[in-house]
Amino acid sequence: MVNWPLLEKGDTVLVHSSIMRSLLKFRTPARMIESLLDAVGERGTLVFPVFFFEWCKGKPFDVRSTQGETGALGNAALKMGAYRSMNPVYSFAALGHNAREFDVDNYYMLGVGTPFHVLMMLDAKIAAIDVSDNECMTFIHHVEKCQNARHRFEKMFSGHYTDWMGCTTWKDYSYFVRRLDVETDLAPMEKILWSDGVYRGNRPYKGDGMRVARARDLYKATAEVIQTNGGEHFLWRTK
Repeated sequence: MVNWPLLEKGDTVLVHSSIMRSLLKFRTPARMIESLLDAVGERGTLVFPVFFFEWCKGKPFDVRSTQGETGALGNAALKMGAYRSMNPVYSFAALGHNAREFDVDNYYMLGVGTPFHVLMMLDAKIAAIDVSDNECMTFIHHVEKCQNARHRFEKMFSGHYTDWMGCTTWKDYSYFVRRLDVETDLAPMEKILWSDGVYRGNRPYKGDGMRVARARDLYKATAEVIQTNGGEHFLWRTK
């Protein structure tokens, strides 16, 4: 069993991972999840993204069966009986002590009332394993929403949605989307998070490849950048 020195008993942890490298150690996603559960203990909680962006492009979503597009860990957690948050795009699978806290159906995909807000309230750890911020750090978009960042705006999406009872309806959800003339670039912010000590651990592909930040520390550092210059050149850039 791999040791996870950055995780402690009782932690609530949002886990982002590049599963391909991790499978060299664990063979299956379920074994990796079991290792992480062992690290946080009985009073700990693991949360995994099971995002489904195709809903915004017209594909139907079934909360009971739709697989996430964000890696094997989240889908494996669902098979292990995880609670699933009900937003069709930013859906999460949660296992452990605080899992029920993530059993929400949030109209807004980012901001207050979402699983990202729950992570803030619990002062969870956000962990990335062998993956860069550009590939995983959706929590930063939550901060952008809360700070009303100028390069994004609210846009409603609609589509077919099947609930836990098997009832299919046409539902609306709102996403804080990027302007068409900008693109996300979190690499400069990632450097700041390391230099300011918000991140602890290993950079991608070093050691166990895990780095962690406390949700509230990550929120504060990102909000300060947005309040200074809107986040331009640190979170996004003009195309």
